[in-house]
Amino acid sequence: MDAKGDSRTATQITSGSGDGRGGIVTLPDGRIVFIRRTGDHVDLWLMNADGTEQKQLTTDPPFLEELRATPDGRYLVFASHRDGRSHLFRVDADGGNLKQLTSGDSSEVDSDCSPDGKWVVYSSATVLNGKYTPAMLWKVPIDGGAPVQLRDALQATIRDN
Repeated sequence: MDAKGDSRTATQITSGSGDGRGGIVTLPDGRIVFIRRTGDHVDLWLMNADGTEQKQLTTDPPFLEELRATPDGRYLVFASHRDGRSHLFRVDADGGNLKQLTSGDSSEVDSDCSPDGKWVVYSSATVLNGKYTPAMLWKVPIDGGAPVQLRDALQATIRDN
């Protein structure tokens, strides 16, 4: 639809009943990346803003959710639920160079990319004795590496001021 949000200008651009339901982002060049279910897989797809030239970007991992993109459109970030846990992954905007960003006994959700595109901020909780621990706010470099717990950094800043 138009930038003013006039629903009378809306045009259907996909035909799948769940297309975009798990996530949809617009890249700086106007193309759209969305999550689509195809059989037993839930993958990333790319298309032009008018719905033409649809192209599947990923086949692994087989189940994706929660799609984000860096502001420059270079990377796509998503969660994938494996082994009972949801972890964060990154791929190039063309679907190549899959990289797992988080791992371990925790589950990561509610991610977003920092405005400079260098970090992925997310919520993480661990299951102990069948119950989730309180979720904590973390960030991990977009290129991978050691996660940083933001709550502790915030508390240290408050103590020091």
